[in-house]
Amino acid sequence: MSKIVFSRRSRPVALLAGLAVVLAACGGSGSTATSETRTRNAALEVSNVTLAAAIPVAISAAGVHSLVLDETGNLYGFGTNGDGRATPPALRDGGTTFTAIAAGYVHSLALDDKGNLYGFGDNYYGHLTVPALRDGGTKFTAIAGGAYHSLVLDDKGNLYGFGENTDGQMTPPALRDGGTEFTAISGGFAHSLALDDKGNLYGFGDDMYGQTTPPALRDGGTTFTAITAGYHHSLALDDKGNLYTFGSNGSRQVNAPALRGGGTKFTAINAGWFYSLALDDKGNLYTFGDNRLGQLNAPALRDGGTEFTAISGGFAHSLALDDKGNLYTFGWNQYGQLNVPAALSAAYLRTMPIAAGGTNAYGIDENGIVNDFVRGYTIFDDTEMLSIATGPRHGLGITRSGQVVGWGEGTVGQLEIPDGLGPAIQVVAGYSYSAALRGDGSVVEWGAHTAPTGQLIAKPDDLPKIVSLAGGTTHIVGLTETGTVVSWGNNHHGRATPPESLSDVIAIAASALCSVALSRDGTLTWWGPCHSETKAVTSLPGATAIALTDFTAAAIVDGEIRTWGLDANDELAGPEGSDWAALSAGAASYLAVDKKGNVATWGNNSYETITIPEMFGGPAPLIYDGICGDCAPQGPITYTDEDLENDAAFYVGILPKEQRDKFITALGGSTTKPLTSDEIQALIDAASATARAQALAEMNAARVDPATTPAATLPPAQNPTTKIGATITTRKAVALLGLKKVTKVAFSVPKKASITACKITTTRITTVAAGTCNVKVAYTDSKKKKRTTTLTLLIG
Repeated sequence: MSKIVFSRRSRPVALLAGLAVVLAACGGSGSTATSETRTRNAALEVSNVTLAAAIPVAISAAGVHSLVLDETGNLYGFGTNGDGRATPPALRDGGTTFTAIAAGYVHSLALDDKGNLYGFGDNYYGHLTVPALRDGGTKFTAIAGGAYHSLVLDDKGNLYGFGENTDGQMTPPALRDGGTEFTAISGGFAHSLALDDKGNLYGFGDDMYGQTTPPALRDGGTTFTAITAGYHHSLALDDKGNLYTFGSNGSRQVNAPALRGGGTKFTAINAGWFYSLALDDKGNLYTFGDNRLGQLNAPALRDGGTEFTAISGGFAHSLALDDKGNLYTFGWNQYGQLNVPAALSAAYLRTMPIAAGGTNAYGIDENGIVNDFVRGYTIFDDTEMLSIATGPRHGLGITRSGQVVGWGEGTVGQLEIPDGLGPAIQVVAGYSYSAALRGDGSVVEWGAHTAPTGQLIAKPDDLPKIVSLAGGTTHIVGLTETGTVVSWGNNHHGRATPPESLSDVIAIAASALCSVALSRDGTLTWWGPCHSETKAVTSLPGATAIALTDFTAAAIVDGEIRTWGLDANDELAGPEGSDWAALSAGAASYLAVDKKGNVATWGNNSYETITIPEMFGGPAPLIYDGICGDCAPQGPITYTDEDLENDAAFYVGILPKEQRDKFITALGGSTTKPLTSDEIQALIDAASATARAQALAEMNAARVDPATTPAATLPPAQNPTTKIGATITTRKAVALLGLKKVTKVAFSVPKKASITACKITTTRITTVAAGTCNVKVAYTDSKKKKRTTTLTLLIG
């Protein structure tokens, strides 16, 4: 069989924002390699990580929108928002967090920690027109929203009503029976309820069904303690936990339920439009009344919750919280009033400590730092990653907080991560596109898809909830929560058209040509122009993961690696062992990691794709010894007109955005949207000699300037104090020392423990104590001369 041999022109490489890059003079020879396994210094188990979700502490449901307040005072609104009722306002007048929320039928109210009152949404009846404080009140302390009216209390117990008042629902009554101030309020459709500090209950407004006629206390109750107003009915609790219901009963919304499940008294109540909710002292949830839209279908407790703690009912949807902060929504969802924002949902990030794509290969070390196998440096030394992915030209990572970062080539915007993307649980990278899966099952894309004319499938507008993504070179495959499969992007030869009959799928994979789905029973379903040797395998019982190169496939079956397909360049020489946990494939090579953190690579080793670096147990980097027969010339890098003509798309992609915009402007192009490679080439072809020269000047202005002499020790101005616990890599040392265009960089490890302030390996310095750390740094300069210098770290 023919061998798969890749070749590429030697190019300078850069990271995002024009970071300096160190290139090795000696590189991949285009050779192949059999399986190679190294043990890392510390284990990195592959598992799901729970992204920190905001913990809800207050909820409010009304017409067709919902409000939630989290423990840090952030306010979330979802559902109908045409009039802004679900859009939280900006804090003002010294307020730092929101402290209370109330949803009306068409409007919303909120309070902050300074007692400022906010109204947002529809204001047709003036129910958002905040009143002035009076009678000694200094701040607002409680709020309630009715259908078209609002109620508010201040810190002196004064009651304010504003909005529609056709039935007197916002006209506060006079205090009675020893009451000195109001302490609780609730608004219904056209009536209102209030309590005072003596536990007296007041009803005012429409009383057609008796919804404002307080009942007599019973069963040992001495005062009322809680109230809630619905459409034409009301609920109340007394100090003995007795439940009172009064008003309209057309939907049995005032048929008080019997206590159950060990409950001895009721503790919380809430009235929806034509139904009611209640909690008892054991956290049992009770629902009664109208259930035509499922608003009474109480969910089962989940995610460690043991009891319900808060409830709220709207027009026909309900919200609930449990003792673990889990948020439940049930009932009518036509306007998205049940669609909990991603920030409030616990999302499970699927950690992926390895990533292969094209001829790129990366691994996350025990410090969460991404190591580039091919180029020999680390990515974002100060950013801890939990999951990574790569395509042929760029990489993506997810940080511990769920934020997405990118590196590599960004010619068509594949590194321009959208604002507001929020926590992501998975990323995939193709040739020129990037995509992220969020915790709510939605997919966000940026960059561009490439496909032959008429072969591009757009991402469906009604995409079902996705639980996993597979990124092919030019297409994407998604696994839905129901076990079906969707796909979009380049559909040439049907690679993005999965069979409609697919079901019960547990894993998916995609390459440049091929797509596959693994069903729970081990069935493999192939589509697209897959090679016959690859798609010949149709069943793998016990398989849990699968990955594809352009010509082969590999799977984890009962913890072991199985490979098959077109056996070129030893791509099928997978590792032994029975504890493999994660698998990733590039164009012609594989990476795998087991549950103890052991990393294995096999396949084609063009550009040292599968040469494991020292951090993962691979060989230490070589120090230049004066003999390097095949080394590339190390003269100063200056981009030429030939580079502009032949490789402009690549060079422009690695430029910082400001420089890239100047480059395109010099050629007469527009920077209002990302340009494709073809569009950039068209600008170059059409440009005058003067314009080309100006564009070339902009490219060279952003280059990494070469150095003709080595730098001495770090000048004081470049030598700030280094924190204890910091990590200095060879790449960071090069930047600190001000070295330019050097190769074969390594630290000298002391033979004796004469340095106590830091620990030193050939590739990394870790500061461990206050003091001074002088480290010998060896490197090869731009004239191929072996040099040494000293890096001085002031640690404190």
